[in-house]
Amino acid sequence: MHYQPKQDLLEQRIILVTGAGDGIGREAALTYARFG
Repeated sequence: MHYQPKQDLLEQRIILVTGAGDGIGREAALTYARFG
């Protein structure tokens, strides 16, 4: 089973990611940016 979210899933949303400089926080921030 593979989940593929819509490209604009996070459009018009604000997400605060602490620790976005490296590690999991960085990957989360980059992923959120790709989806909106």
